[in-house]
Amino acid sequence: MRTGKPILLSIGSLMFIGSICPTSVNAQPLSAKTDLTVLMDADRLHIGAQNLDYAETIVNRLLLDSAQKGDDEKTASYLTDRGLLYALQSDLKSAQQLCTQALETRKRLRGPSDPILAESLNAVSTVALYSQDDVNSEQYANAAILVEEKDTERNALRLADSYDILSRAYLDEGKFAKAEAPAVKAWQIRVHVLGPVNPAVSQSLYTLALYHAQKGEFEKSHNCLEESITHADSLQKSTSLLAQAMLFAAQGKVEESRKSYEQGIKIKQFVVGEKNPALLAVKSLYVKSLWNHQHWSDALELRSALPASSQLARALDLDGRLLQRSFSQAAVPQHMELKNLAIVLTLIVIALGFMTLILLAPQFIYMPNGSGLIEFLRTTRREDLKPTRCEDLLKQPQLKADSTPKSTSAQMPQAQSGKLALLPQRETKPHWTPEE
Repeated sequence: MRTGKPILLSIGSLMFIGSICPTSVNAQPLSAKTDLTVLMDADRLHIGAQNLDYAETIVNRLLLDSAQKGDDEKTASYLTDRGLLYALQSDLKSAQQLCTQALETRKRLRGPSDPILAESLNAVSTVALYSQDDVNSEQYANAAILVEEKDTERNALRLADSYDILSRAYLDEGKFAKAEAPAVKAWQIRVHVLGPVNPAVSQSLYTLALYHAQKGEFEKSHNCLEESITHADSLQKSTSLLAQAMLFAAQGKVEESRKSYEQGIKIKQFVVGEKNPALLAVKSLYVKSLWNHQHWSDALELRSALPASSQLARALDLDGRLLQRSFSQAAVPQHMELKNLAIVLTLIVIALGFMTLILLAPQFIYMPNGSGLIEFLRTTRREDLKPTRCEDLLKQPQLKADSTPKSTSAQMPQAQSGKLALLPQRETKPHWTPEE
């Protein structure tokens, strides 16, 4: 089998050469470094620790140089690279146009069955996946696999790319049962060709982590993410750290989750740029994940740091959608379920008690017989307590001075000279004195 280095190492060398050499340097296209593979998955096309702006500058320089020389082969390769950079910058329309243009150029130059055609098929499949066009992504990935299987030794790593793209398309569609086989195949091929310590292998581990997470197999997912973070390039490392943050949040490990989140956001922001819309979408997704797992104080704290115009429903890119499907909606651990149940029952008891107080309190206020306020007032009302109108007072005859009701005169002392008789005075002498 012919040997060669994957595109991650080749791109790094290319960037170094491009930064110190003039534009007319006879550099190889990013997608034409080896006969083994170009590893065209967009997640790895960012030149190691460099950001997308730097990568775009180099690719544009090489594209202009090849176009001026009339080299259609290299132009097609650079168009593919430029299209994938557009995909990472969320300009999916431009990405689709450039990758499709490169595919048609290669069909014209090489024919429908040349191995180099699989590279463009993988690129178009990747852009379709970013555009959430999972059906077309599957079709292009399967078409690439048919071309690559004609010479699996020569196209081993291209084949691994196709399997990895196909697995992610299944995950994005929610076809989790179908996602396992291609993910495992991609990982096995990459380990066999590149060894266990390689950024391409780290990407396969990330895909496997997504698969295990959606099944609730948190321990397996955590192990895959740990290994992926250790050996991944910058962009893949940031994505794996964000996945780890959401995994910790689902397990109730808030401190570890916040730490992984801050590291991942810092790296991703450097690579894709502060103004990339995908960055804010992932931040909003993490806030939503914290809220869904009852980490309310942390969610509110991070939410307050987001721009006022941001919405939690902001459109997610491919990585955000995969994280949402695999981690946000994963099965909640048992201790979290019990905590939720206790909170819900407590709120129900408080609500019922409050409603009972509102409904029954009037029945026990100012009601000696317990029959209810309205009924109590109805049965105990007195006619003589009703207010008297002025007209009624004028109609009543004048009461005479000596017209005292008999029932009253019998009980009251006899009047003397129009005055009430005085009661007998009490004796002033005490019944007992100290001298006695």
